[in-house]
Amino acid sequence: MQHYSGRPKDILTFLVSLDDTLLQSLYKDEYCVLAVFRSLRGLAKQYIMNIISLDNAIPQRFIEKWVHSTNTSRSHHKAAIHKLQEMRILMYYKSNDSYSMNPFFRKCLLQVLMAGSSCQQILCHSDSINTVVQIPTKEKLDKHAKDMWEQILNTLLDSKIGTLSELLSEVNLMKKHDSNKYEITGEGFRFLFQDIHSQIWQIIIGYLRGCKNRDLQEEDVLKFLLRLSFLTPEKGYSCTNLTPTQSVLARVINLFSFLFFFKLKYINKILGFALLWSCIQEERFYPTHLSKHLSVGHSLTKKERDSRGFIIVETTFKIYAYTNSELQIGLLTKFARLEVRLPNMVSGKITKNSIMEAIQKGIPVDMIIDYLEEYAHPLMRNKCPVLPINVMDQMRLWESETKRLHMQEAVLIYGIPNTETFEELAQV
Repeated sequence: MQHYSGRPKDILTFLVSLDDTLLQSLYKDEYCVLAVFRSLRGLAKQYIMNIISLDNAIPQRFIEKWVHSTNTSRSHHKAAIHKLQEMRILMYYKSNDSYSMNPFFRKCLLQVLMAGSSCQQILCHSDSINTVVQIPTKEKLDKHAKDMWEQILNTLLDSKIGTLSELLSEVNLMKKHDSNKYEITGEGFRFLFQDIHSQIWQIIIGYLRGCKNRDLQEEDVLKFLLRLSFLTPEKGYSCTNLTPTQSVLARVINLFSFLFFFKLKYINKILGFALLWSCIQEERFYPTHLSKHLSVGHSLTKKERDSRGFIIVETTFKIYAYTNSELQIGLLTKFARLEVRLPNMVSGKITKNSIMEAIQKGIPVDMIIDYLEEYAHPLMRNKCPVLPINVMDQMRLWESETKRLHMQEAVLIYGIPNTETFEELAQV
């Protein structure tokens, strides 16, 4: 999957963009440390485990002995060291040519390794308290997550007005006009064609960027999000354990379908001179299956990818989509001309005009190709490449036509009497 701008695309790249003071403070939090550690590649994790018990710096020549002499091994070694330095986990001292681990990161990770994580202790779920009369089922949670997420995407497609429109405008996916109407931005069009993990983190990072305008601390928001990534999906957690700031954040996150709020009813038995029963209501939140995307580096399994594949593209530029989803059909109309619609399928054709219209809206061809590959039918996934080569090449050629000329500002000077005067003006 390609990325089309310099903005952070996940939590790791976002952490890299933070100033050193804030990042060092985050490295005192076990949720952040665990999230960063599990997102690293295997070799980088191994380097951390090799030196985490060392109190002193380790000379670079010792680390070099861990690497095989092959080009591939050295390439992986350089990439691992670079990532650790980029995340400010590993610090290099030029004076004695040695490395040492960030003391805050090291102390926190050691504490977790030695004593265990307190993640589940702080937001402990309470399904075992008393007798639960009703709890939301897995099917209900999945439906809630799917409906809420599709509502976000439909809001972008249809430019609807509401709370979601305001939130989406804050993360630059929509813009508001003087007439109080919302319109999707070029960034919003590109957002629609990304995979769901990238979409989720683009919204989260956009929300983090605007924390100051909401009188929220960026550090508190980030810590809470990372804490949620360690909770067990589909388990109930009491809202009474949340701080006022966390409670506000949880309500916002609920709009993005990561959480589901539910009032549970309990039967409380009171033993005294008589047997009494009282009904108690308690509000809890349940992480949905989308909350797993709050984990760093989550990707779909092969089974999940195959289950969502519904698009077939032919070498003749014909496209078939086995879906009745208004959302997916709406996305297809952004870059293809639909010709036939049946109860469970639509068909159409990718044309030069349809691709040019998509480009004018700010949707690059590479993103369209990524979208078609992301939702390719399982039968197409068996091919390499997934999409017909001639279709991909032709779309890129059409896009290149828009890049042949570049407009630049210029100044026209006329009425110059002679060459000497012109040369004097040209040097100014």
